[in-house]
Amino acid sequence: MFLIFILIFWIIGVATISFQGEVEYSTLLLGMASIILIMGYFVRLMRQPDRFIYPHTSSIVQSSSRMLVLTGICLITFVLGHQHAKTALHDRLEKRVQYIEEKEIVVYINKINQLKMDQESRSIQQRAQVIDKKQGQSQTLLLYLRESKLDTTLELGRYYKVTGKLRPAHSYAVDGVFDHEKWLLQQNIAGTMRVDWIVPVSEAVLYSEGYLSSTDVHRSLIARLSLSIEKARLAFRDDIEQGVFRNKGLLVALLTGDKSLLTEQQEELFKKLGITHLLAISGPHVLIFAGLLSWFMGHLVSIFRPHIFLKVPKTYLLLIPFVCGVIIYSFFSGLEIPALRTTLSVCLISIAILFKFKIKPFVLLLISASLMLYLDPFSILSAAFWLSYGACLILIRVYQTIVHEQQSTALINKYHFLDKAKMYLKILLQSQWKIFIALLPFTLLIFQQISLLAPFANLVAVPMIGTLIVPLEVLGYCLSFIPFVGLFLFHLADMLISMLLVLLTKLGLILDNPLKWVALTKAQMFLLALAVLMFFMPKNVIPRLWIPVLGVALLMPKRDDGYDIIEILDIGQGQSILLQSSGKNALVDTGGSFDENTFSIGESVVVPFLIQRGISKLDQIFMSHLDQDHAGAYRAIEKHIQIDQVISNEKDDRFQQVKFDYCRQHQQVQLGKINIQFLSPAESQLNFVSQNRNELSCVIYLTLPYANDFKHLLIMGDAGWETEYSILKQYPELKVDILILGHHGSRHSSSYDFLKNTKPKIAIASAGFDNRYNHPHPVVKERLKALNIPLLDTQSKGSIRMTFDKNGDVQFRYHRDQKAWLTRNNPID
Repeated sequence: MFLIFILIFWIIGVATISFQGEVEYSTLLLGMASIILIMGYFVRLMRQPDRFIYPHTSSIVQSSSRMLVLTGICLITFVLGHQHAKTALHDRLEKRVQYIEEKEIVVYINKINQLKMDQESRSIQQRAQVIDKKQGQSQTLLLYLRESKLDTTLELGRYYKVTGKLRPAHSYAVDGVFDHEKWLLQQNIAGTMRVDWIVPVSEAVLYSEGYLSSTDVHRSLIARLSLSIEKARLAFRDDIEQGVFRNKGLLVALLTGDKSLLTEQQEELFKKLGITHLLAISGPHVLIFAGLLSWFMGHLVSIFRPHIFLKVPKTYLLLIPFVCGVIIYSFFSGLEIPALRTTLSVCLISIAILFKFKIKPFVLLLISASLMLYLDPFSILSAAFWLSYGACLILIRVYQTIVHEQQSTALINKYHFLDKAKMYLKILLQSQWKIFIALLPFTLLIFQQISLLAPFANLVAVPMIGTLIVPLEVLGYCLSFIPFVGLFLFHLADMLISMLLVLLTKLGLILDNPLKWVALTKAQMFLLALAVLMFFMPKNVIPRLWIPVLGVALLMPKRDDGYDIIEILDIGQGQSILLQSSGKNALVDTGGSFDENTFSIGESVVVPFLIQRGISKLDQIFMSHLDQDHAGAYRAIEKHIQIDQVISNEKDDRFQQVKFDYCRQHQQVQLGKINIQFLSPAESQLNFVSQNRNELSCVIYLTLPYANDFKHLLIMGDAGWETEYSILKQYPELKVDILILGHHGSRHSSSYDFLKNTKPKIAIASAGFDNRYNHPHPVVKERLKALNIPLLDTQSKGSIRMTFDKNGDVQFRYHRDQKAWLTRNNPID
């Protein structure tokens, strides 16, 4: 029991890697732990019989002593885990790229690339190790290349000089949105580069230029073995790509985890049905390969050296090829977390077998997770870590329950084939729906989406992939030295995949859109997790009656917490602002990328953000105008979020199914306690909007009457000097506390006179990182600086949230200040 608590606190300590802030409290916890340990020691001294007036106090003191010692050890373990993670984080952040610059660098290629087909040509993502004369092998970069624009390709085991634009890691810093910077950090990628030019470099040239010591590491035994495995992965992918197969992408993905050849339709089908986890290399893949290798080696020994089994027990001897097979396949699959989990677990079980001691499955999982986090504390940041270990925990629980039921019944047919088949079928059925329920809170917390068909799709896909397709592929690869046999097995696997896709496609037709966004507040998420926990607890611990009670509470209407929120989202080069007041929700603009079909700001940023906030309905959307960067995400949003009304300066076919109104000067709308007034355009100007969209943007003036310091907020849209002059003329006493700069901080907006007359306390620019327009423009920054107006922008602060409490006080929250890897210590102008 002591070990379980120690391991859990180690994992919790490592999990604090995602918390921002200094670590002074670690010293406090360490001091508390020391005091508790000392107290426990003195309490144990008092256990001497002659020190007790009453004999029965001995057991009380003994229990107290153990509790104090356990508490102290757990606190120390927590601190050690925390410090281990924070030290690793600090070291990795120190190596990150900090500045944008055009640069020539020398790189070494030791990882297989990732391919992606788009409308123009095939694009390539290539990890590369940067070779530096002073620091040696110091960084890993992610290179972006397009085959049609480059004459030279990058080959494994070669050195190159590459030229391009070097960029720091950067993503949309918005709640609920996929954190690309966290993913790069977890993958130990320091930055990215869009490659313009490639020149191969020989080792002789590198030696002459002083890179001799930096390349020595690539000639080590481990480096050469790793490179050989990567070459084998690439050769396999090339063979499948050049072969006559119908499902090339799935053949490669199911065996190696490489998704380069998957079609968009296949990825969309697996995502829609909630079975994308099957495309990752997991325990069964690794164990099948290791089992085949162990079986083959055992037969070789039996034929050629059978006397060895007289000296070494067969079980012990075959552990060697089995463990080696697990390790080899884990490297072959790219060292994904489920494969690493299996590798660590197999090594621990092997040690237990060799030293003849028992280890409980739950303890085995905890030790495996703790070891993984010791080796790579950044694994804790991956959803795969939590989902993988969570699924294993549920599978263990299901298996133990069924075995217990089998043991409690008559055992007359214990070894009958039909009885075993029924038991395995029962395990399959129970495991799928129980895993679905158990991981539901994790899934919703991480992805905000759930597929209603996931349990049924897993019932179809898991047996076919796990017992037929993957074994055939593994066997085919192992027998690939016999061309006809290996090719036949791969064709057989290809045929089974085609059958599986037919079944999955028909299953996907049951519902029009089985993949649902689920909008839950934090309180609702907590209630759901509590209900699931109660469901899986042993009987008679907590009455099951509480589960429907929690279900009713979960479905109750959301209460207004009394806070009003204005949040400027970090959506790149665009604008979208959330307004929340008295249970009402509205957006000012939706944002949008240049091509929403290629990358959708709505699907990838705005909708996940709204769902994460528990918002399933928008009372209004105020469109300043219909430019793509302000309104392009509308169609994606309306698919998933109910919209009651749209107000804009122009109407098109997107708004046929929703209540629509034109914005016009002096028009007022009430959203809870927020008064919304339109200052421009005049009603007479609406006929000219199509010729002058930017200048005739809906200018929105927000007033929070109860607020103390920041009562008035002005949103200029893309309006420029002409509109600013008109507003100053018509509203000479206009009070502005917060100004959302016009046109993202363009030099043709936010004139000096306008800024001087409105005198905002804060100016905010919604602009994209490294945007081609150089927004917010240096000229605007100079104007603001001259007038002592502080400037905030979404590219350096992320989403900017203003929360107004019941007393009218406001609290600013910057998303990039919440995580260490999002913080911009050196903002780039």
